[in-house]
Amino acid sequence: MKKAKECLSHIERSTEVDENLDKLAQKIFITEKEDGQIINYYIPSRKLTKPYRWNVISDLLSDDFVDKFGDYEYRLLDKLLFPSKPAPIICIVGAIGTGKSMTVKMIVNAINSIGHCQRGHTKRNVCFVDLNQYAEFSDKNELFDVLIEAIHIALNDVVPDMLRMEKEISSFWPLLVKGEGDFSTKLVRGALIDELKHDNLMKFDDCSANMDQYIEEYKKLKENKEWYFQYLLLLWRYVKREHFRDDMQCCLFVIDNIDWQPPPIQEKIISRILPYAHLSNSPFLLAMRPAAYFHNKLGARLVDIEEQEGPKPFPVIIDCLHKFERAPAPYLDKTAYAIEPLSSTIIGDLRLLRQAMEEGDVFESFVNNMFGDNVRASLASVHTITKFKEEPSKSEVRVSPHMLNRLLIRRGKQYFEYIDNRDIETQV
Repeated sequence: MKKAKECLSHIERSTEVDENLDKLAQKIFITEKEDGQIINYYIPSRKLTKPYRWNVISDLLSDDFVDKFGDYEYRLLDKLLFPSKPAPIICIVGAIGTGKSMTVKMIVNAINSIGHCQRGHTKRNVCFVDLNQYAEFSDKNELFDVLIEAIHIALNDVVPDMLRMEKEISSFWPLLVKGEGDFSTKLVRGALIDELKHDNLMKFDDCSANMDQYIEEYKKLKENKEWYFQYLLLLWRYVKREHFRDDMQCCLFVIDNIDWQPPPIQEKIISRILPYAHLSNSPFLLAMRPAAYFHNKLGARLVDIEEQEGPKPFPVIIDCLHKFERAPAPYLDKTAYAIEPLSSTIIGDLRLLRQAMEEGDVFESFVNNMFGDNVRASLASVHTITKFKEEPSKSEVRVSPHMLNRLLIRRGKQYFEYIDNRDIETQV
């Protein structure tokens, strides 16, 4: 009975260790990085050859970002910080898991770290929409609700006073009604004039006298989501002129993970946003997979296409292991993983694992061919091979690149099992 209890305790302990090692491996080979972690995990696309306006851009960036960028990232920064006219629409196209979102966030963080070049603003006007954060939209109004909210957040972050209805009506509406400059569209101006004529409010000489009526008319107009979206893009353009000296590089729209939405909604995003992008007179940065790009025929539109040039899976895997070796303490939090008895050997074991990976090019070629450019899938899979550390029978077996290949295919389980009193047997 005592022996049976000991065996049961051993099984329970092994299961607990297995689960905690799996959690540890997932933390080492992390696939979803928070904004604050991105700069520590980001690997540049390729060796830097100092292209374009590298010296100008590198002088603007902090040292943290300068060391993290390669040719591809500097090319994107060049187009966003020194945009051509009219304001460009730049689309990053890359397969799933290739790091598009990470590149987009890294670029936006770098731009946000730069003070305004002309007026000394501490923040640039950046509207960031990640459609991966939302459930599938059922109609275009839900899409407009998300875009409208994002523009509100961006404007409120930079010029909160501008979003007061009284301020908009007194300073911005006269431009819309008169159709001055580029602050007008047929939809926005037509609807606004129709509403104001209805109540004889076309004169703006003394807005304060009729402000309550103006506000009521404004509320009615805002119920039309498409009208209000166009209106906000024009307001964005007005803010850029009044607060940023009409400098395109200081205002940016970013829409990530367009392909997270079903194809009908993707079409609405493309058909609604791209024609209106010029209203803001600010660069647009989009990110999507090739299928969405070809399905929506972006190649036939005035869009600047950039193919994602992220790192291959192998260097990312090795970099994750190096980070663990340099500072293992945060990963080995005993309160979270309950593996304190094993912590003394884990560091050495994973070092051997990393050395085996770097031995020749066997494992590197296998991983890069198995996963292609999909870094996320490689990280999600490679953590399973750490499970072999629990099997005592492997203590006498040299960890080789070929063994790692087999472990990766078998998700941590070996092809063969070593038993003391028997010959090698194939596992069932």
